[in-house]
Amino acid sequence: MDARELLLAHRDAATPVVVGRAVGSDEQRVTVTTLGEFDPAEVDMRCLVIIGSSQSVVVRDRAGRAPGDHPAPVSRLARLLSDFQCVIAH
Repeated sequence: MDARELLLAHRDAATPVVVGRAVGSDEQRVTVTTLGEFDPAEVDMRCLVIIGSSQSVVVRDRAGRAPGDHPAPVSRLARLLSDFQCVIAH
């Protein structure tokens, strides 16, 4: 049993998952998916993975953007903060 299967035994497949790759670098990429769609094979040592709680939901930010939607140019830090703010735990 891998980590995803273990988590799916206790969390709904719709639970949000955030994967931050190369955070803080020029190659930074943030992906928001669900536990059901999450592919652990895409995670390596340059990744930060956050699994939402049973109360987490994915929302749009104040500008109506979904995670990953950013006007150019935007700083890496602003992009990261915006993406993580789109996953809200109640």
